[in-house]
Amino acid sequence: MSGFWAELKRDAGTRVPVVAWICLTTLTVLSGPFGSYEAMGLAQRLVVWSVLVTLGLAIGIALRAFVFGVIGLRDFRRGAVLTAVLVSLVMTAPLWWIADTLFAQTLPHVPSLIEIAVFLFSASLAVGAFRSIGAAPPDRPSGAEDPPGAGENATTPGEPPAEDAAKPRLLDRLPADLQTGLWAISGRDHYVDVVTATGSARVLLRFADAVAEAAGVDGDQVHRSHWVAWAAVRGAEKRDGKVWLLLADGRQVPVSRNHRDKVIARGLG
Repeated sequence: MSGFWAELKRDAGTRVPVVAWICLTTLTVLSGPFGSYEAMGLAQRLVVWSVLVTLGLAIGIALRAFVFGVIGLRDFRRGAVLTAVLVSLVMTAPLWWIADTLFAQTLPHVPSLIEIAVFLFSASLAVGAFRSIGAAPPDRPSGAEDPPGAGENATTPGEPPAEDAAKPRLLDRLPADLQTGLWAISGRDHYVDVVTATGSARVLLRFADAVAEAAGVDGDQVHRSHWVAWAAVRGAEKRDGKVWLLLADGRQVPVSRNHRDKVIARGLG
């Protein structure tokens, strides 16, 4: 359960839930889905949809924490789809019951289970897409010096790292469709989660050995159980005195005090 609470804490440290709530509430209040526009006034829709969106986001955030923190899925796209599926499965029946019980007499059309499921799935995917956009940090301040190693061969942050002449040995342990652009390595007991530009996989390997097999990629260990490729880092942010690196897929990697000088040297601290 530690992974579950860790994911919830990460969500609480971002603006994504608040912005998603504002956007979804505004959209549903103004559009009046499922006939609520004709059956209710603006004030009624504001109350009803703000409550429903709040409950929906809370459940969605909890399910996302389950997917990424408990199941351990690290592929951002697959995780977003799985979360959307779970949201639909968990919330479709309760939302249909609310509509049928409370609004059957006022709504001209009580939505079917399929309509509600599609609506929830689409809304959840939209929030997931917004997360990937919202993970991008502010532009780097003008006047900041280029980090060491920047130059004509440097890769733009957020883009997949260019393939080295000699592919790191670690990628040979992954399925063929994941052997492109090593982004990050995270230790988990006797396993490591290897993140690439096309997804992630768990490998039975010691963290130290995985880092050794990443030789050839411009990256560094930034925590006792985390390694990142600098080309995959989109920026950094500080929360509660701690530094987190933001990767191109929305993933956040903690930086320990012992390794913070490496981040500062890259112009990210």
